[in-house]
Amino acid sequence: MAYPGSLGLGELLDRIFTTYRRNFLQLIAVAAIPYAALAPLLLLFVVPSIRTILAAGDTGQPPPGGFGGFLVGFFSAIAIMIFAVGISQVASMTASWELFVNGKFRIRDVYARVLKRTLALIAAGFLFGVIFFAGYLIVVVPGIIAALAMSLTALALVVENKGPVEAVRRSFDLTKGFRGRIFISFVICYAASMALIYALMIPLILGSVALAKPGPEPLPTWFWAVFIFVEMFALIVPAPLNAIALAVVYHDARRCKEGFDIQQLLDALPAVTPAAAPVQS
Repeated sequence: MAYPGSLGLGELLDRIFTTYRRNFLQLIAVAAIPYAALAPLLLLFVVPSIRTILAAGDTGQPPPGGFGGFLVGFFSAIAIMIFAVGISQVASMTASWELFVNGKFRIRDVYARVLKRTLALIAAGFLFGVIFFAGYLIVVVPGIIAALAMSLTALALVVENKGPVEAVRRSFDLTKGFRGRIFISFVICYAASMALIYALMIPLILGSVALAKPGPEPLPTWFWAVFIFVEMFALIVPAPLNAIALAVVYHDARRCKEGFDIQQLLDALPAVTPAAAPVQS
C-alpha cells in the first residue's frame, strides 16, 4: 500500500532515470573509484591463481602451494570485492542524496563523508547480513522483506550520523509504506544492470572459447586484462541506478513522514535579526 502523498511508481522511475541521465558522468566517476583500486588487485593476485589452477588441471600435477593458497587468495578477493562494491554503492547513494538536497556534490567530499563512517558501515553490514540470512533461512520471503526494510540503513548512517543499530531501526521505520516501490524499482534497476552485463560478457566468453589453446596457458595475458576491464565496466555503468532509487525513496519518505521539504525551505530563509528597540528621549 502506497504511503499517502508519496511519489507514484511512474514518478519514482522517472526521477531515477532522469537523475541518472543528467548526472551520468559524475555518478559513474563516483561509482568507479573503488573498482579502479580493485582491478589491479584482481590482475596481480586472482588471475595468476586461476591460471595456475588451469595449468595444473592440464598437466595433472597439483599446483605449487596446493589448492589452499588458491582458496585463500580467491576468498580474500571476494571479501575485497564485496567491500569495494559496498563503498561504491554507499558513495553513489550519498552523491544522489546531495543532488536532491543541494543540486550538486563534490566527489572528494562524498568519499570523505563515507570513509569517515567506514567502521559503522561494516558493523551495520554485519547486522544486515545476520538479519537477512536469519529471515532467508526460515523462509525466503521474510529475508526479502528484511532486506527491503533495512535498505535505507546506509543513508541513515552517513546522512544522519546514526549508529549501526539506530540506523537499522531508522530504516525499518522509514521504509514502512515504501517497501513495495523499493522492491519494484530494485527489480527494474537490476534487470537493466543484468541486460548490460550479459550484453558485454557473453561475447567475451564466446571469444575465450575461440581463443583457448591446449597447454598450460590456454588464454593469453591480454585477454584476462580485457576481461577484467569489461567486467568492471559492466558493473560500474548501471551501479548508480539502484543507489539513486534508494536516495529518491529516502528523500520521499522523509518528505512525507517528517516534512523534510518544508524544513529545507525554512532553512533556506534568511536569518531574521531582532529589530533594535527605539531609543526613548
